[in-house]
Amino acid sequence: MNTTMKKVKARDELIRFAEEDTQQKFQNLSSVQQSHGLTRFYVKQIHNRTKTEISDDELDLAIVDGASDLGCDLIYRDDSHVLIVQSKYRSQTPARNRKTSLTFSQCSSVLSILTSRRTVRFSIRSPT
Repeated sequence: MNTTMKKVKARDELIRFAEEDTQQKFQNLSSVQQSHGLTRFYVKQIHNRTKTEISDDELDLAIVDGASDLGCDLIYRDDSHVLIVQSKYRSQTPARNRKTSLTFSQCSSVLSILTSRRTVRFSIRSPT
């Protein structure tokens, strides 16, 4: 199977998953809801099959979003391991500015905050 076909199949599976999860048509979801759907898809369909399972309740708490999230969409700690996920759903039409990925510097900042003893407040979204 070539790369284009793999992308199409993955996109179709994501859309099916998100529609089932939200009970809404994928194209009716906001871009934030689509990205959250991608995060949930990754955790439930990929992470949970290969690593320690993250429950639905833990997943809801781990999804962060907002101005102070340092580019992270999910932060989950399991003992001494921390899972940091940044997800961006991109439609099939090319965007003008693709520079939205988490930089190494931002990732380092997140890790520094997580290992420090200071209190951190992330903007936690309410489940939709």
